[in-house]
Amino acid sequence: MATKALRFTVLDVGQGTGNFIELFSTKTPGPTTAPTKTFLIDLGSEKQKNEAGGPSAAFVVTQLDRMTNPELDCVILSHSDSDHINLLERVLAAFDPPGTINPTKRILTVQRSYYGGDYKLYSKSGKNVLVELAKYTLNGIGTFPTNKSSFGVSSPAPFRTIDGVDLYLMVGNAPRSAAAAAKKSSSVDSFAINTKSLVVVVSWGIQYIATGDATGVTLAACNKFITPTIKSTFLPQVLMVTMPHHGSETTTFNFTGSGGGRDDADAVRNVETFAANIAPQTITASAERKRTFKHPSAFLLQFFWPFIRSGDYTDPTLSNGRHYYVAYFNTDDGYTYQSATGPKPFPPSNWWYTMQTANDLFTNLYFDPDMVPDKTNHYTALLPPNPGQGVQTPSATPYPPLGVAWYYLSPEGDSTTIGQITNRPSLLALEQELLTEARAKRGRAEATGASTGTRTEAPGGPAGGLRRWPRQVVALGSPEGVRRGRRGGGAVAGPKVAGRKPGGGPLAGLKVLP
Repeated sequence: MATKALRFTVLDVGQGTGNFIELFSTKTPGPTTAPTKTFLIDLGSEKQKNEAGGPSAAFVVTQLDRMTNPELDCVILSHSDSDHINLLERVLAAFDPPGTINPTKRILTVQRSYYGGDYKLYSKSGKNVLVELAKYTLNGIGTFPTNKSSFGVSSPAPFRTIDGVDLYLMVGNAPRSAAAAAKKSSSVDSFAINTKSLVVVVSWGIQYIATGDATGVTLAACNKFITPTIKSTFLPQVLMVTMPHHGSETTTFNFTGSGGGRDDADAVRNVETFAANIAPQTITASAERKRTFKHPSAFLLQFFWPFIRSGDYTDPTLSNGRHYYVAYFNTDDGYTYQSATGPKPFPPSNWWYTMQTANDLFTNLYFDPDMVPDKTNHYTALLPPNPGQGVQTPSATPYPPLGVAWYYLSPEGDSTTIGQITNRPSLLALEQELLTEARAKRGRAEATGASTGTRTEAPGGPAGGLRRWPRQVVALGSPEGVRRGRRGGGAVAGPKVAGRKPGGGPLAGLKVLP
């Protein structure tokens, strides 16, 4: 059945990665439209695994369950880190594998599976996820040779085609060093594991690039394969790239596992070359605040700013085509922003900050009121570009959500729509709800002369020091703030696709089963 629309969803899984791709036989898939084909590129989480990862895994299950015969055409696991693979078993467990006698659940079929890195490293707590995946996979699980690329031959061909959508391997299993490649072995430290990540190109007139946890070594290998001919023929319009290793500065500017960095001219040039080679119109970063990781790095993100578009998504709580993002800022970044009292250096300290931007930069960790740079005045900052501008955050509802999934819906012949789907609810909204409940309970107790035993919380949101309330696990809800595509001088648009006209229909309210 011919593909009429492609939807690429960058799931909110907290600290981890999940990319779910669906193909449809209609140009205007609705909230309950069943996909005709689906495939996964990674699905895992280490921080907020239940709160963020659980609903995202449930979303994948629901979409598969809509199909007449639930099927993943392929599962691609970029490498063996648990935050890229450990949610897959939740999806598989919702179905019975092919050949099950007297099944109690619907049968799920996986046509083909691929993995990067070493097979044995997919064992976690004595259980290898590839063994479980094999039960569902009809045509085997395979990996790729060292430093393999679809573009390393005179006549490049996709490693898989799904109803007209081509999958290319930009590079996979890149060796840590030439010496390691010669010995046909490598260290199993985290840098070597990340370096072997599969970098996958999804191409359907436009291109999406999923980088896994690519390091500077991986990007250097990519750069060798992206010749001018490859760039013009196979990467003419990269709509989106997932930031390498969630936007990690320490690994992306690193060639060896023990060197590199923002002060290494060769390492910086390597990243600049990769960004220019793919010239992405939008970028996404899936990460959670984790002290040891410090990503996504604002310093790294800026290398992609010259290429990304702007105004393709607007948060309904903001104006002027802006939305929020969260990134880790370093005092060495050298940013400034214009405050009410004049220019100020930014950031005040090394930390994550909730920012505003009009550029097509999207992070799954969306709005955390604890990360507002100026809590006293409820200010975020408008970056990029530098210098920035202090901007007061909205105080009225609807409050922006904590975590979101970003989807790209590309109907055949039409412009792509970028939309946001709430996955984790607003901390401000939850605080308001719990404070209201506490006050009501206290009022009832005072009326009867009883003691509530409830500690009084200071009101005021971020300015008063937001308490970390218990967060409810919620299903992916309705997309918010969808912007339509444009042609010529029309309204603010989704990214243009060559030869495509405005139209299609935005996704209008994905729901998942309880």
